[in-house]
Order: sequence, then structure tokens, then C-alpha cells
Amino acid sequence: MPLVINERAAASLGFVSAGDAVGEQIQFTVSSEDDRVAQIVGVVENIHFKSLKNAIQPMIYYPDPAVFNVVMVRIDPNQRETALQSIEQGWNKIMPNQPISSDFLAAALAEQYDREAQELKTVSVLAGLGILIAIFGQYGLAAYSAQSRRREISIRKVLGARVRDILQLFMWQFSKPVFLAMIVAWPVAFLAMTMWLENFVYRVTPNPLWFVLAGVFALTVALLTVAGHALRAARTAPVEALRYE
Repeated sequence: MPLVINERAAASLGFVSAGDAVGEQIQFTVSSEDDRVAQIVGVVENIHFKSLKNAIQPMIYYPDPAVFNVVMVRIDPNQRETALQSIEQGWNKIMPNQPISSDFLAAALAEQYDREAQELKTVSVLAGLGILIAIFGQYGLAAYSAQSRRREISIRKVLGARVRDILQLFMWQFSKPVFLAMIVAWPVAFLAMTMWLENFVYRVTPNPLWFVLAGVFALTVALLTVAGHALRAARTAPVEALRYE
């Protein structure tokens, strides 16, 4: 009986290359009462049938009409309905007593990651809420700081401080907490991401550049939030704050 194996099976059987496996005979067990001897006629690439949380297993492909019940067909997405009708008609001719049950590979693969998709939605919503709360908090803190430091800013301007100097003062004051938060958040986020990726056999390595970009985004949002209040406070005439002093 001819059979086809995948590259992982060829490696598991001790063949150095796929070409070395072709033409060789192997014995394999289908069940406790069914041992078979077959000749390898081909070696195919490893195909992932399951979630990326599972490693690719050695596979043997062989024809067995006694257990034939599944057909995989590639169809044109633009001709989906026509293709499904044609497949159903052909199935009914060959196996009229076996009802057909069809499913799409993309949907089957997506079902394997339902949990991850739900986690992504939850994390995205919580992250969005966290960013909004942080922006509103930063905005309120900047407004309070600009109002409470009106006299200080006016005195600085009387002593020769420019608008740019006042802006730099505010920007640096509100940048320090962001830098401190990044120093704390980067290792925590890297550790959490690494632990989550360990659930997958096939995974990518976290790129430090994404953490840097996240920090730059957080710093940019913080500075844009503060910029309006800082500029307004820097442009206020000193007489407005010092006229009662």
C-alpha cells in the first residue's frame, strides 16, 4: 500500500532528507488488530491542523475507503454558493446514505483562538479606558498646576523668562512621571507578554521597539494634554496675577 508522510514523520523515522524516505517501506499500526506494511511514495511539507499551542505531529497519509468520510476542497470565494451546491450534488451521488456536513477551514481555525480573541477585546477595552482616565487626570492636573502657579509664572516672566522657558518648565514637570511610569511598565509588560507567549509552541519574540513606541506614544499624549494649559499660562500677562500683590 502506498502512503505519504510529512517532513516531521520522515525526521522521526531517522531519514536525513525527504528524498531518502521515498521508496522505503515502513510498518505502522492503525489499531490493535491492524498492522500494515506500506511503501513511502512521497514526503510533503509539515501542515498545521491544530492550534499554534500544539506542536506539529508526525503524520501518515494513506487511502482507506473503509474510513472515508471527510473531503477537503479548495473553492473560489467568489463562487462559494455555486461550489457548495456542486460539492453537495457530487457527495450525494457517491455517498447517498451519508448526510453532508460542511464547514470552512478559516472558521474552524478561528474557533481555536476564541479565548485569545475574547482576551484581546477585554484588554483593548480596559487599555482604552485606562488611557482616557490618564488623559483626563493629566488634563485636570495640568489645569490645577497652571492655576496654582500663576504668580510664580508671572514673577518668572517679570524676571525675564520667555514663553519657551515656561513651556519647557511645564513639559519637564509632567514628563518626569511618564518616564518613571515607563521604567516600571516596560519590564512588567515584557514579562507578562513573555509568559503569555509561552502558551504557544510556535511564537514570536517580543520586539523591544514596540515598548519604546508605546512609551513615545504615552509621552506624546501627556505633552499634548499639558501643552494647552502651559501655553495659556505662559502667555498670560504678569499684571493679571500680580495686580493685587
